[in-house]
Amino acid sequence: MVFNNRFFLLLVIAIADVAMGDWSCYDVEGVINNIAHQCYCEPSHCNEDTCVDDGGIWTEGCGSCHCDENEVATTDTSITGDGCYDQDINTCVCDSSVCSEGTCSASGGQWSDSCRSCQCSGTGAPTGGAMCFSERATVEVLQNSASAEQESAAKVAMKELRVGDMVKTAPGRYQPVYAFGHFHESKVAEFLQIHTAAAKAPLEITGSHFMFIEGKGSPVRADSVRVGDVVQYSATNSNSASVGAVVTNISKVTRQGIYAPLTSDGTVIVNGIKASTYAIISSKSSTNHVEVAGWSFFGLSEANAIHLALSPLRVLCSGSTFDICKEIDEETKMNTYVARGTRLIHWVEAQNAMLQFIVAGIAVSIFALIWTFEKACGLDSFFVASVSLVAVAFYRPVSTKKLKEV
Repeated sequence: MVFNNRFFLLLVIAIADVAMGDWSCYDVEGVINNIAHQCYCEPSHCNEDTCVDDGGIWTEGCGSCHCDENEVATTDTSITGDGCYDQDINTCVCDSSVCSEGTCSASGGQWSDSCRSCQCSGTGAPTGGAMCFSERATVEVLQNSASAEQESAAKVAMKELRVGDMVKTAPGRYQPVYAFGHFHESKVAEFLQIHTAAAKAPLEITGSHFMFIEGKGSPVRADSVRVGDVVQYSATNSNSASVGAVVTNISKVTRQGIYAPLTSDGTVIVNGIKASTYAIISSKSSTNHVEVAGWSFFGLSEANAIHLALSPLRVLCSGSTFDICKEIDEETKMNTYVARGTRLIHWVEAQNAMLQFIVAGIAVSIFALIWTFEKACGLDSFFVASVSLVAVAFYRPVSTKKLKEV
């Protein structure tokens, strides 16, 4: 199979030789960067000898990135969108028969929002969206020591994180991961690498994911962050307050695997940097705020709106073992509750303005009520919240009856 893949790739390269640009290293079996069938353009492998010696193919056939004549890695920054990534020919296919994640996976491809040669949506904008951290992102997890008498924190890769793990959040507290917004080990996506002087490794985050910037009251989209902005950095195993860290460089990288853990306060420390656990869900919003029919919905930020909408899931998953906390939608690899909610939002956005405003108003009212009970109950139990709701519902009729009897 590897022989066939190489033969086909070389055939494609020969045909497209005139159209292609600079050379790069094609990682056939994932022995260089742990991602099979992908080009690798880091300076360490931007020469033929190193590439071939480490098991790659030196080729002009890469469209995702290339090495220039000075052996400095560069990345194609042209528009990207959804498509079916064919691992055998190292390119995206946008035929209608594979233009959905389900049909793409069934055909043996990988659904990717980083296709440059074509986009299934026709707009270059991801239809499903990757709203997460990369597998190389790390979080700080609280673990029991061998004696079980003391707890210590350790770095854990995002792909190793599980529901129930206690992760460090923005306030410096450890909170359990109650569910995953996204846990897709095979999805190929483009991530921003946000470098700071404080962190040893850059934060790898999708552009639509929210993160915190000094001077902003609400979290902002990662793709709106600029060099010179200040983020909050918290050193590993440190109890001291976070410090401001200046963004020194922003680059792009394509990786396999997307992950988005959910915590009760909606924050998480990733690679030492304070980030939100949420991302843009709306397919039409152009800002960090909720937009209904093109209008700002009372200035409500999308991050706060998502936090409200997840109140039922947080309550259900608080100190419980409900299946919905770990259930993953097979098509999207999102938590089932999140996947259904996202589909509903996209359906509402396709309706007329009046219906959008009505649904938005009702939804915010309901979720705000549930959030109020969530806070009042301290997330102790779903049943406590249920009992409280029942008590409120029956208190007034019973009280009225007793008054009449008196």
